[in-house]
Amino acid sequence: MKKVVGTAILVVLALLLAIAVCRDGTEQKDAPPGVSGAGLVLLEETHGLYVLAVIQDSPADHAGIKPGDTLLRTTGEPLTQTARLETLIDAHRPLPLQLRRDGGELWVQLNAR
Repeated sequence: MKKVVGTAILVVLALLLAIAVCRDGTEQKDAPPGVSGAGLVLLEETHGLYVLAVIQDSPADHAGIKPGDTLLRTTGEPLTQTARLETLIDAHRPLPLQLRRDGGELWVQLNAR
């Protein structure tokens, strides 16, 4: 039970942070750690970037990324750090991303603003 409550608190805090950072819908170059300028609130994990929240009408939302997804890799490169994802977003448009959802894997195209 403590783990569920702790996770719920973390998600609520991440959403509040995302709303505060991205409330005007514009790209945020100086977003806090864990908050992507593409509209993602992320948690760095060993095997990918876990999506805690997606900002409505953001590039990530348009790509079909959903809370609960895990971003696994881009073409040939595993994703485990939010800062590296930001660098790749700036360098590649669109950016192909492989993600895990509901036990399966799929590819999406992220078109940053």
